[in-house]
Amino acid sequence: MHRVVAVRCKQGTNSNITIPLTEIRSEMDWNKLNSYPHSGLYPTHFFIRGHKEIGIYPKPASDVEDGLIVTYEPRVNDMGKDDVAFTANVTNGSKEIVSTTQSQGVPVDIFQPYMVGDWYAFGTDGTDGNYYKIAEVTDGQHAVLDTEYLGPTATNVNFTVGQAPPYPEEYHDAAINYACYRFFAMRKDTDSAAMYRTLFQDALADYKTVYGNKTVSG
Repeated sequence: MHRVVAVRCKQGTNSNITIPLTEIRSEMDWNKLNSYPHSGLYPTHFFIRGHKEIGIYPKPASDVEDGLIVTYEPRVNDMGKDDVAFTANVTNGSKEIVSTTQSQGVPVDIFQPYMVGDWYAFGTDGTDGNYYKIAEVTDGQHAVLDTEYLGPTATNVNFTVGQAPPYPEEYHDAAINYACYRFFAMRKDTDSAAMYRTLFQDALADYKTVYGNKTVSG
């Protein structure tokens, strides 16, 4: 992750109630708070300690399984991996996708652990035009989609799995414009660099306007 957005905790292992924790930003204030340690039913505050730890206060009175829920700003994954073509069995209304690709009679491991995230599977035979995010990789031949498959049930369907940037598709060109701007700037081609920089900045401004809110309203 880049930064933590919010931290919540469950009241108990079998509880559905989550409590938002208040962030302590100052290390001095955190140290003052912990100068009188005590236990409570559940934490009320949290503190980002270094780059890989989250401190909570007070100490919970009992262990809570999967008790901490952290919302965060994700880091951008390596977008340089090639797309992978394969065949698969799919079922309408199911989230499971099963690779049937083989090499000399041996199943090929199509799905890899790193494909969870900004990786999408999409059929290339024209029977379904949707992109399906990979939610879980069970093993090399089995994966779980983020949503139910909407196309027809079929076997040995031609599929491709590949990466997509984590922002709306109408702005994917913005990344290309930014790369071109950096390229021409290094070439000292100021006119071309300025043009691509303007295209990128216009797309960024438009993106902020259109998607500045999580919902659509007047």
